[in-house]
Amino acid sequence: MRWGRLPVRWWRALIITAHVVAVAVVGIADYVSGPQYELRTFYLIPVMSAAWLGGRAFGLGVAAVATVSLFFANDYIGRAMTEGIQMPLWNTVTRFVLYSVVVLLTSQLRRQDRELRARRDELIREAGLREGSIALFVHELRHSAASMALAATSLGSSPRLADDERSFVGRLRQQAGDLERVAGGLLTIGRLESGSLALDLVPVELDRLARDAAAASIAPERIDVRVAGRPLAVRADPEHLRRALDNYIRNALAYSPPPSRIAVEVVARDGFGGIVVTDSGIGFDPRETPLLFRKYGRLGGPSERRDGAGLGLYLTRLIVEAHGGRVDATSEGKGTGARFGLYLPLALDTR
Repeated sequence: MRWGRLPVRWWRALIITAHVVAVAVVGIADYVSGPQYELRTFYLIPVMSAAWLGGRAFGLGVAAVATVSLFFANDYIGRAMTEGIQMPLWNTVTRFVLYSVVVLLTSQLRRQDRELRARRDELIREAGLREGSIALFVHELRHSAASMALAATSLGSSPRLADDERSFVGRLRQQAGDLERVAGGLLTIGRLESGSLALDLVPVELDRLARDAAAASIAPERIDVRVAGRPLAVRADPEHLRRALDNYIRNALAYSPPPSRIAVEVVARDGFGGIVVTDSGIGFDPRETPLLFRKYGRLGGPSERRDGAGLGLYLTRLIVEAHGGRVDATSEGKGTGARFGLYLPLALDTR
């Protein structure tokens, strides 16, 4: 018969027998060694084990057995006949009270451990359901974006379109790209929040990353790229780090009225390599800085807001922190522009 197939009652009998034997072993050792070795402390081992494995009732039962073993191992009967009953009785009662307190504390820890494990399993299930829902939504969103892009491409190839119609088709193509970007961002957020996103870490040159992101933006002519005085590289996932920087640049362009310019600067600071995006746009109240990188964080009134759900900066923070980095944002107040930075540990060969 395999141990894993033993009936439950057999397991209970084995556990009870093991704890009783453990108490007996400690009792024999205590009796043989005498009081000078203070082996009575070792009774706590089977008492705590019983409380953890079997709960409060089983723990109190083993505590009672341990107290009886202690009583006989220390010859309290003989001592009571020669010294009086008070001291042996007091020692026996106090030991049982001590063991009982240990049982109560251990059983409470056991209950809290089970509650935490149950809560953890519940959170894991909820995270799995949420990630599945997000994945389904993203799939549908990407399907819609692909359909829009295909329709825009077909319409744009027609030679009969007027200039205003061709402009509309261009905006439709841009909206399809925005939908695809939002869908990818939602999927990345879900994976980052659940801890299931695997980063492909390789050396990334910050100068090249800044130039590529600026060149691919919607208004590269408004961006000044300032590289560091020496090559700076970090170990990062190029795709996700690029997405984090794109969010900064997109926000800077959206909140800075044309033809104002923005600066994308590569910096080194305290063992970190960073990219700082500075604009001369609407800025923000410094007291609102903690809200910027929160999920769905939006500042200002409706007239100051741009299209979006308030997830871009939150996604940037999650990506950068997943790389062991940090983000920051500063502004002297509304109407004074803003400065957003992301910083990652420098690769060892560039420090």
